[in-house]
Amino acid sequence: MKSKIHVVFECRYHVLFWTKYRRKAITPPINVRVKEISHAEVTKLRGEVIELEVMPDNVHLLLSCNHNSVSI
Repeated sequence: MKSKIHVVFECRYHVLFWTKYRRKAITPPINVRVKEISHAEVTKLRGEVIELEVMPDNVHLLLSCNHNSVSI
């Protein structure tokens, strides 16, 4: 948990991406690139990747970041 002067918080986001029609289109070269991009973007938000699972038809990303860093 993170804290500031009068606040304690823990913000976690579970982000899911699917391929169109759930086609198995995420091949090993794409898999590596998806991981690189995910880590880079979460780092830009001053966050941390807790879990990242890339499968042939979907991507699961669990991240933690400061509540001021992200707007959904």
